[in-house]
Amino acid sequence: MTPDRPRLGHAKVVLVPDGAHKEHAVVSTIIARAVVGRSAERITFSGPLAFERRAAAHIRQTVVPVADAILCHLGVSPPGLEVSIANLGATAVAELDSQVSGFSADLPTLLSFLSAALGMPVPDDIICTGHIASPTGEIRAVKAVPAKLRAAITDASLRRFVHPSFRNDTSLTTLTPKEAERAEAAVLEARDRIRTIAVCDVGDLVRAVFEEEHALIASMSTGYFAKPVHDAWANHPTGRASLFFMVDSDARFWACVERNLLAGTIETAKRLLDAYIGLHLGRRLYPEAFGRRLMLLLRSLPPADRRLRNMFPLIATGDCIKLSQFASTTDHEDVPLLLDAASGRHISWSPLDRGCDHAVPVGPRSSEPTAVDTVVSRLRAEYLAGHIGLPIDNARATYISETATIESKDAFNEVITAFYLHLVPVRSIPTSARVFVRSTVTASAGRAGGHARVCGAFGHGPGRVHAAAIVDRNRLAGNANSARASSHAGFLRRTAQHARL
Repeated sequence: MTPDRPRLGHAKVVLVPDGAHKEHAVVSTIIARAVVGRSAERITFSGPLAFERRAAAHIRQTVVPVADAILCHLGVSPPGLEVSIANLGATAVAELDSQVSGFSADLPTLLSFLSAALGMPVPDDIICTGHIASPTGEIRAVKAVPAKLRAAITDASLRRFVHPSFRNDTSLTTLTPKEAERAEAAVLEARDRIRTIAVCDVGDLVRAVFEEEHALIASMSTGYFAKPVHDAWANHPTGRASLFFMVDSDARFWACVERNLLAGTIETAKRLLDAYIGLHLGRRLYPEAFGRRLMLLLRSLPPADRRLRNMFPLIATGDCIKLSQFASTTDHEDVPLLLDAASGRHISWSPLDRGCDHAVPVGPRSSEPTAVDTVVSRLRAEYLAGHIGLPIDNARATYISETATIESKDAFNEVITAFYLHLVPVRSIPTSARVFVRSTVTASAGRAGGHARVCGAFGHGPGRVHAAAIVDRNRLAGNANSARASSHAGFLRRTAQHARL
């Protein structure tokens, strides 16, 4: 299961020594250690390089309350913290006069606090500078941005530079117009050498810094996964930061697992599933339709991806058995699916799946005015583009097939079905509709028959071709059969659009 989360939080910081017209900066790391059992002081500072008294007071009075507000929304008790600055050579320490003054280290300090409290790493390729101006989480401009950018660009490990937005109306309270102009010009010049990210508040900050996989694993190991959120949180920065960690947790989890499986980062997908099982074991709860959802997700992968050597077992059999102990009567049929999906059994679309070659009716269409109003309200260009066009384009771009040639009808069925399941959010479609879709795919694929060629609906080979869906029989079959197979593909696309509605 998921190991205990780390007690240390690290975030890179760029510091500017006094004097020398602020033309020199050094890269360092702020380390926060979570203290078990709060000490007399909420936060303590240690190490050879300390925060200057006014900077330390600001961290206690502003930065710590921002972190506490975020943790409070998540339902996590704020730990005591020991803060230090590391990785500075003797020359750099001498230049900085053994103390850090000013407020430009506020952002990395906050990130190190959240990292330690939630067990969520800050990526090593990112560095931040900025002043947290209030306990509500607004971020303000800081000085010496050109020097800090030069230091970040010089460090080969850094790829992203987070800074306060210069478009904020209050930036001139910190910078003179000339300083603001120089800082903005430096950011524009640096864009071809490092990615620059402007943030206005801590809500922007956490979205720019923390990675989805780490945020999800932290939410499951810490226990706030899928907990309710409040709309009022969106009205202030600390609330928006909390929403990043909490909103749509379940949907984001499945999307993240799918993304990692498609990308071939199998170990990350396994860590996500491991944390998901650990969460539900702790809650003594079998997740609803877990086996079915995982099986459908695996069936939506390109067949070649399912055959990767390190894919299975996706979940340890022992963990599946432990989880099944909490299955209710309604979950009993799902447990065998979980065991099959975890071990890679019965995933390929085979003749055994043809027990439903007839279409199962979805049921009568609702005649209630509300249903009609819903459909009509969605017949808008913006909705169709956002909910149909873009998802289809994304599905075609992320589904990569090794070859454009398929040697048998069974293989054809398997590939077409996998792509269709990838194209449509099948995990959210009612079972009756899903069976109807599966039957349609199988019947259409069966009519194509023979030695088939599949191209364009999804990428294949190094070129990753993305064209309109065309399904051709072998060249000897002639144009009539080709047109008929293409019409079946068009019908499937229209079915996908209706399923989304």
